[in-house]
Formats: sequence, structure tokens, C-alpha cells
Amino acid sequence: MLSPVAPGHLFALTMATLGRSRTRQIAVRPPCPTRSETPRRRSDDRGRGSGPPSPRKWEEPFAWTRLHVGRHCLRPLALGVVLAALSGAAFAEESAAAGPPNSHPERYGSGWECDWGYREENGTCVAVNIPANAYLTPLGSAWECRRGFRRESRGFGQENDVCIAIHVPAHGYLDMNTYKGWSCEIGYREEGNRCVAIVVPENAHAVYGFHESGWECNLGYREVDGACEAVVVPDNAYPVYEPYGPGWKCMRGYRRDDARCVAVRVPDHAHLTASGDDWKCERGYEEVNASCVKLELPKNAHIDYSGNDWDCNSGYVLQGEQCLLPRSDS
Repeated sequence: MLSPVAPGHLFALTMATLGRSRTRQIAVRPPCPTRSETPRRRSDDRGRGSGPPSPRKWEEPFAWTRLHVGRHCLRPLALGVVLAALSGAAFAEESAAAGPPNSHPERYGSGWECDWGYREENGTCVAVNIPANAYLTPLGSAWECRRGFRRESRGFGQENDVCIAIHVPAHGYLDMNTYKGWSCEIGYREEGNRCVAIVVPENAHAVYGFHESGWECNLGYREVDGACEAVVVPDNAYPVYEPYGPGWKCMRGYRRDDARCVAVRVPDHAHLTASGDDWKCERGYEEVNASCVKLELPKNAHIDYSGNDWDCNSGYVLQGEQCLLPRSDS
């Protein structure tokens, strides 16, 4: 991006450059011919036929003038045009970057942004009104309340907002993620502006307030009518935290059968599934009558994506139990 340069400075630079070029021109070559100095054809050459005139003395300076104007006299003029264009671009950029008071050009782009401690409002930069117990945010265009205070509006517009102290009740703690700014400790529940103790039944434990009751049964127990009753866990099972269901799950390699867990019989060429309560044939085998039988692939076939069946190769169609080329209509 071009650095802003005053048009006057560019004009002075242009004139100085033209002056140096003019000095060099005078020292090396004669000055550029003017319109009155441009040689013309003599009158005695008129009417001498349509062919080229005979060489005379005026042709040599005329040829030199064309070379001189093309390479020497036009060079300062071209330099002046370029510098004038740069001056116009710099002036346009300076004008675009010029913003209201208490602003500065953007780091990227051609606009402007307010200084730190100011915010934009209707094309101007106004000072950020920081109330008591508040601080400017890192961007410098807004403010936030300090810890232990929360924002409260006292009228229309941000300039009327204030920071008021948060009153934390007994058995509570500051929590800036809540509207009130505080939450109750574990074992207590919020009631109005207080934290009251939670009555935890036997075989239960207190939890944080996102549970309505404030407590939940221990592992191996489940809630029944506000109390915690023991869960009967069968052999080859383990207790789980579940609000519904039996309250237990079978171990891997067993499956639930009513109120007990029975072993899963895995046939040859099979393996347990990820859940652990069922089995699946290995790749290249298919399930037949609770066993795994090797796949018999016809010619021009392959094992499909499941690994337990087959499909015809591309360009072949299934006809019965074979993969054949499609019949031609001709």
C-alpha cells in the first residue's frame, strides 16, 4: 500500500526531477525544438513530382528532431505524467483514510477505525463511558463489569448501564455464567435469594443443582418414591446408573434373558459384536442355522460390502445363481 504523501511534496519532487532532466538535456543535447523551429520544406521543392524530394540540408535536422523528441524531450513529460498519477492516487488514498477525530486508518483496507477507548456511533468516534467497577475490553470499544459485579440497565442506551455488586448468600459462590451471578454449593438448593440444605435420603449422595431433587441414589440403588432401594444384580452382570430399566447390564459375552444373563455361544468362524451380547460371522462366511458357512462365489462375482454375501462384478448381471453378461436386444 502506498504511503500517504502530500500533493505539494509530489509536485516539488516532480519539478525537481524535471529540473535535473532539463539540466542534463542542456548539457548533453540542444533544447527541444518548438513549433516555430520545426524545419519546413523549401518552396523550390514544390511541384517536383510525386517521388521523394532530393536530400537537402533541412532533412538532417528534421530526422534528428524526430529522434530527439521521441527519446529526449518526451522523457520528462512521461515522468511528470507518472508522478501526477501517483500524486492523485496518494491524494485519493489519503482522503479515503481520513476519518473523524479520535480515529486512525485501518491496518488492513482503506477505511478507518476508532482509537482505543472510543466506539463508532453514526460515523463518529465517541468516548466509551466506563462506569464504576468496570474495565475496557481488549478491543477498547466496550466495557465489562469486574468480577463480583453484574451489568444492569438503568435506561435506554449503553451509556446508562451500570455495574452493581452481586450479593452471594450463605453456602453460595460467585458464578458469572448465571444471571444472578451466583450458584449454591453442592448439598444446597436455590430458593429465591437463599441456598437451603437438601435432605439426602439413605444410600444416596448430593449432586449439583441441575438435578431437581439435588441428590441421586448410589450405584447399586435406584429411586422409588423418594427413597433408594437396592438393585438385585444377577450373576455375570454389573449395576449401572439408569433412571429406567433393571439397573444392571450383562457383562461382555453374556446377553440378558429376563432377570438373568446367559452366555453368548459363538460358532466357529465368528466373533462377538462390539456390544458384546451377540455374534457375527467372519468375512467370507454367511450365517446359516446359527453357524457360519463359507461363501461359494460363482464366476465373475465378489464378496460384497457386508463381508457375508456376494455380488456380481461390474458389467455382469445376476441370473439365477450365476453372474452372466447381459443379453443383447439385437
